[in-house]
Amino acid sequence: MKSIGYSNPEKICFHSFRHGWGTTMLSEISDQRICMIGLGHKSDKIFAHYANHIKKESALQTIAETSESLLRFLTI
Repeated sequence: MKSIGYSNPEKICFHSFRHGWGTTMLSEISDQRICMIGLGHKSDKIFAHYANHIKKESALQTIAETSESLLRFLTI
């Protein structure tokens, strides 16, 4: 991590990847229940701790696509 310029390599651990996996899967699957099974979480509170790093660009893209779809429906 130091060789690529990451300032806090000691903060990268197994749980860092777990957070990343939870966030990415939630962005891709969009079904929290499925992601919770993948992470082995039984409560929404714990899952939210792991998957709360939503990527703004991905969220905005999803909002744009959904809005376009809804507006298209409304103009029919």
